[in-house]
Amino acid sequence: MGLLSGKNGIIVGASQGIGLGIAKKFVQEGGNIVMTARNLEKLEAACAEVNAVEGAVGKAICMKGDLNSANDAAAAIQACIDNFGKFDFMVNNAAIGEMQTLEAVDIDRIDDILLTNMKGPMVYCKEAIKVMIEQDSGSILNISSINGIRPLCGIVYSSSKGGVNTFTEALALYLTGIGSHVRINALCPGFTYSPTSAHHDEVPHTLRDGMMNAIRDSHSVRRDDVRATPEEQANAALFLISDMSSACQGVILKTDHGSYL
Repeated sequence: MGLLSGKNGIIVGASQGIGLGIAKKFVQEGGNIVMTARNLEKLEAACAEVNAVEGAVGKAICMKGDLNSANDAAAAIQACIDNFGKFDFMVNNAAIGEMQTLEAVDIDRIDDILLTNMKGPMVYCKEAIKVMIEQDSGSILNISSINGIRPLCGIVYSSSKGGVNTFTEALALYLTGIGSHVRINALCPGFTYSPTSAHHDEVPHTLRDGMMNAIRDSHSVRRDDVRATPEEQANAALFLISDMSSACQGVILKTDHGSYL
């Protein structure tokens, strides 16, 4: 029996990186999942990869979803119920990163970052709690960033992740206040191996130093490579979504190998 046996849910932004790692971990632990992302071709390939995990055939389905569409969020929830019988959890993972100073960021880019990183989780949480409050159960996880606690990346990105953390705590406070058993927590990964981080040094940025150099210069770091793996982040996500974390409400958990202490 896995930690998610009999549990069904949605992973938003599941086509690569941390989201894909979480999807694989969750089906290994017995969960059934609806995977969403904007790029359908990449999403379908990722879904096939998840279903190829031993014992996971049919445990994952996928559907294209716009982060800012309440209709798409509701459709994903309904797909979870229709295919698996109920809706128990949701992981909001999709995000846009950047490494620029404020004066260098294009205004349209600011809109893209804030709409994806902040409005997206709010829209999907809004739809999720409609179902979860009524059934008086459910677990939500927002994938934030260590930059929401200690900003080293771009100013807009870091601010958006700080907003995700505050939103998580605010919603947790509301849910607790109404006596609901629905839980919401946030995970704050540090630099993590992913298709994006693999090309980190090639990404244009206007900050004086790259994030990795800034982290290595920190007195708390005692090794050269401070990146985590998607599996390490997935393990933490599994804890926060599963009943193992039943006492956790409004928790903002850092998973950064201590690099931001």
